[in-house]
Amino acid sequence: MIKDSIREYKWLALIASSLGALLSALMYGAVNVALPSLAKTFEVDFNLVQWVMLSFLLASVTVLPIMGRWADMVGKKKLFLLGYGVFIAGSLLCGLASNVGLLVVFRIIQGLGSASVTALGLGIITEAFPRHERGRALGFNAAIMSSGIVIGPSLGGLLVDVFTWRWVFFIVVPLGLLGLIFAQRFIAPDRPAGKQSFDFLGAVSLFGALLLWSLGLTLGQDFGFTSTFIVSLFVTGSLAMAAFLIIELFTKEPIVDLRLFRKPVLGINLGVAFLTFIAISAAVLMMPFYLENVLGHNPRNVGLLMSVIPIFLVIVTPIAGLASDKFGELPISLIGLTILLFGYFSVNTLSENTTAVGYLLRFLPIGLGMGFYQTPNSSAIMGSVPRHQSGLAGGLLAMTRTLGSSTGIAVLGTVWVARGNARANSEIHFNVTEASASIQVAGLHDVFRVIQVMIGIALVVSLLLAINNRGNKEGPQN
Repeated sequence: MIKDSIREYKWLALIASSLGALLSALMYGAVNVALPSLAKTFEVDFNLVQWVMLSFLLASVTVLPIMGRWADMVGKKKLFLLGYGVFIAGSLLCGLASNVGLLVVFRIIQGLGSASVTALGLGIITEAFPRHERGRALGFNAAIMSSGIVIGPSLGGLLVDVFTWRWVFFIVVPLGLLGLIFAQRFIAPDRPAGKQSFDFLGAVSLFGALLLWSLGLTLGQDFGFTSTFIVSLFVTGSLAMAAFLIIELFTKEPIVDLRLFRKPVLGINLGVAFLTFIAISAAVLMMPFYLENVLGHNPRNVGLLMSVIPIFLVIVTPIAGLASDKFGELPISLIGLTILLFGYFSVNTLSENTTAVGYLLRFLPIGLGMGFYQTPNSSAIMGSVPRHQSGLAGGLLAMTRTLGSSTGIAVLGTVWVARGNARANSEIHFNVTEASASIQVAGLHDVFRVIQVMIGIALVVSLLLAINNRGNKEGPQN
């Protein structure tokens, strides 16, 4: 268990844990803004350059739940520090990459380190704070992470504009070393009680299922989702997942304790979070191309404009955390989803002549809605499991976010390309980022229509959960 000292210095532990999330978010936003520059430098198209993002997400999503369970066994601090070191080393290697292939490989290393830092930080925070302060603590963590997303695009645009894309990665190294020292100093070591065994068969089958599904989603853009190769990836991944579920049912100490899903609060909140992160990935991936190629903004201005969503996350997430501690997680998350749905209807009016102010006003509700939704959702998920399984819960939550992002990049990116191709009547290799402004914008409208349906489903499911819980409030079983 976590030592009593981590509760005495819980706010220092919170800051130390949140710094890792800050750097991961900083890197995510900065690299995204650098994508157009990378595409031009390496002379590759959209389908290839997006692997700079996808490789990072794939590496993270395949190990997140495994990392969470492993940390519950051997100690969260130990793996947190190890992941921090891997993340720093991966960042240095990315900056030294001589071609896009090596960059993708090094982003995989970086993603593995990021998975440990992101997932285990949530578990450390949950164990450090009592239930009545959990929303406030997770809101602070979300605000710190969102600060990285705010700074990331702006910093990335500045570094690309003034120096080169390589400095987007180099800048993380000294900051990461400072964060590593801080984490070593202020996060107390934890000692899980009793000897535990690791479910290797479960880990291998889960890793295989997530990897095969993720590859199917990403490679489907090039091979076609109905091709034999892609269908075989999905089928094999589904068989691996079926094997994983069977293994977990009969394993004494499983990677994922399936009994946790007997309560609908865990499964539904993870599912809704998955949909919201599919949606937000479209803005993160496609808006730099829209702002630079269609509206003609330079990388520095793109970074500034892209900051509107995370700025509101910084402002709103702590407020949402306090509100969820007082009024409950579900009512606040419903408010967030409602605002979010309105926001996605708003951005569907973007055009070839949208002004900077018009862009900001359209994306403002998305930042506001995600801010009100994200913290209570995280609090509900982390509070739905016993404290000694907080590492697993953090891994599942981080996996859901990352898998949602990678799914959104793959699927919605495909929608953008396919709809643009259909409008252009192209029979040869089609690069949507080189299409006319009108075709790019029309494709974006199609993407946002898909998102509206997804967020609508998320809102309805959450409303049904609220109706089901009326008069029978479910509290955390800690």
